[in-house]
Amino acid sequence: IPFWLKCDGIDNCGDNSDENCDGTDGPGEVKITSSTYAYLYEGDLVFDAELDTDLFMFLEVTDKCAKYDSTVATWEDLKEAWDVGLDLCVHGWLNDATIAQPIHYPREVCDTEGVDHLGSLEYSSKFHIWCKPDTFVVCEKINQFGCKNTLCVPYWARCDGVNNCGDNSDEEHCGYVFLWPGLETDTSGQVRFWDAEKSCQTVGAKLASWEDMYNTFNVGLDICRMAWLSDSTTVHPIHTARDGCGDVGIVHYGNHEYHTTFEVWCEPVMPDFNCNKIGQFSCDNGLCVPQWLVCNGINNCGDNSDERCDNTGLVTFLMPSQQDQKYLFMYKDAAAVCDAVNAVVATSAQLSAAWNIGLDICRKGWLDGGDLGFPLHYPRVTCQEDYGSVSEIQKFAFPNLDEQYDVYCTFKDPSSTCDDVEQFTCNNKLCVPFWLKCDGINNCGDN
Repeated sequence: IPFWLKCDGIDNCGDNSDENCDGTDGPGEVKITSSTYAYLYEGDLVFDAELDTDLFMFLEVTDKCAKYDSTVATWEDLKEAWDVGLDLCVHGWLNDATIAQPIHYPREVCDTEGVDHLGSLEYSSKFHIWCKPDTFVVCEKINQFGCKNTLCVPYWARCDGVNNCGDNSDEEHCGYVFLWPGLETDTSGQVRFWDAEKSCQTVGAKLASWEDMYNTFNVGLDICRMAWLSDSTTVHPIHTARDGCGDVGIVHYGNHEYHTTFEVWCEPVMPDFNCNKIGQFSCDNGLCVPQWLVCNGINNCGDNSDERCDNTGLVTFLMPSQQDQKYLFMYKDAAAVCDAVNAVVATSAQLSAAWNIGLDICRKGWLDGGDLGFPLHYPRVTCQEDYGSVSEIQKFAFPNLDEQYDVYCTFKDPSSTCDDVEQFTCNNKLCVPFWLKCDGINNCGDN
């Protein structure tokens, strides 16, 4: 049966096996959690709590809960969820036209421990809604995180420093804020504010808050790129002051018109998230930074792991490996060529880092952003690509992106080796094609 029929409350299989709802929702899908406890109605969208649009008048609440085969919760229903551990600093309607919020950890705004209950209010007032399943709901199918104790909490409550589940499972496997999509020159991934949350969700993350950014900044993140936060402001984190980036700190640019486009600061919410899944460099301290920032002379990770640009860094190499397969790729093909060997198109900085170690290859190759170049240490007559006989990175301005050249790639994973691309391994860990071995040129840099 189709996976979308699983855990829908109907015995579609006939043996009820599709309603065994604690497990995984099909191959490669996320874990699913069935819950019988009261939950906060989230509607169809997920925003930061301060911007959440799921506010309703009392006369609307019955229909909203019915969308998920639920009824409006009673105070006793919410107290039952609170007893299990639910803590959400959000007032929501109950079935008697009162509002309440379940709090275990008093904090600013939510300073009363227990099920904080306010009396009857005007029906025209707008609040969130507490719903109680008629039988059960699957947390992930109502756009919420499933706690280990089977409570459901909104994804915006995950990894916020508060034990919202009561068993702390919403605070496990929390990653740090990363820039998405984090491309060097390509602006196609920039989005309006209203699309920012969706952009993060495509990679198993949520739109980061100011607090999330503050925590990540303290770990060491330094990226000079404005991007959205969940409060509709844009910021970038700076530890090394430099031109165009402002002073040290989280540089804040205030609110913007929602139709303005920027990249996005995201925070992972899926337990299996890692930097490789978004094609970024994995810092030793757990941060993710775009590949084009590796070996750029700036400590973007905070632990300097992105600036280990000797034999312990990510290796940059030429593709294809075969001598007779020269100049086959337009720039639009470059990413796929590198991705096939678990790599990304190298940046100019990454090729420069390889050149600093000693790489010398007389073959033009595409670089990230549509740049074109090759690394040269030993000017020679036989290098027909050498137009200046200069020992440096040869770069060519404004190349025609439809012309065909090779590609310079950089491994995504430090554990990747030259064997993975069928190339010779230099003593300094650089990779060079086997056809360059014993050609009389020190292509490795260590001979």
